[in-house]
Amino acid sequence: MANDKKGWRSGRSGAKDGAVEASKDLLRKARAVNPSLAEQGSTTELFMNVQAAKAKPAASTTKPAATKGGGQAAAPSASASGGDFFTAFYARKQHHQDERERLTQELARVDRELATLGPSTAEALVELLLAADPGVANPQTLEILQREKAFLDRVGFSQRQLVERRLQEQKK
Repeated sequence: MANDKKGWRSGRSGAKDGAVEASKDLLRKARAVNPSLAEQGSTTELFMNVQAAKAKPAASTTKPAATKGGGQAAAPSASASGGDFFTAFYARKQHHQDERERLTQELARVDRELATLGPSTAEALVELLLAADPGVANPQTLEILQREKAFLDRVGFSQRQLVERRLQEQKK
């Protein structure tokens, strides 16, 4: 096998069915590479967890991770995981999911408000125009309507709305 070079075998012992055993030497090398592991005590706990895993039958080590809710892996307990990182990680993950849900709901609310903003603005402009210049005869009114055509199109204002509203008021 191509991966069975000298460095790869150093972490193996005579374990059956290719299982990798963590030796004290391997854990010392991990500490040397990442000194913060020593400060956290992780190498000792890792070694103890590996030794405990060796004592369990092989069938129990191949079980799939437990899932909860939407198929996410359940958070391991802090004592089984070897430290507070896992607890903090899953707490941060849950916080992220909660915030994402809250913001998604807020975005949906804002989208609904934005959807009604244009039509309500157009309606308010129709009322304003009918009150200020019902015949749309003032040159200043016409100039503003021409200059602001892009805005009026964006909010959904049209001359048709103005005419229909005026006809409605005449029928009353």
